[in-house]
Amino acid sequence: MAACGGDSALSVSPERIDWGEIDFQTAAPEGGFSPEPIRVTNGGKGPATLQLDSFDFERLCLPGFTSVPAEIGEVAAGEDFTLEVGVCGYDSAAGERDQLVSGQLRISDTDSGDEVVVEWSFTPVRAVGG
Repeated sequence: MAACGGDSALSVSPERIDWGEIDFQTAAPEGGFSPEPIRVTNGGKGPATLQLDSFDFERLCLPGFTSVPAEIGEVAAGEDFTLEVGVCGYDSAAGERDQLVSGQLRISDTDSGDEVVVEWSFTPVRAVGG
């Protein structure tokens, strides 16, 4: 999903990540389970100053980031920036195991106000080996 305005024209790929079932029988590795690259492209005529506006740090991992809003940095016109996002956890107290968990992460250009959204989902499971 891309928004238009100013000199920036952000786009993101993929716009949706469905990790499917994630087995939490073992601890999440550094970077999380099944890290996926998310590429943000500045298709505008000027630079874009990217900022991570929303991110679920309880369920997802994004190395180098711990809270939002967080500055990502400037991306020149025609260039892109890639983030690696993995699955790190779920809220067992809320009964999320064996249930679809979903959300969004949002990245904006603080100069133009453009924003891109990535929808994400996974199902936390605990497979007991035999």
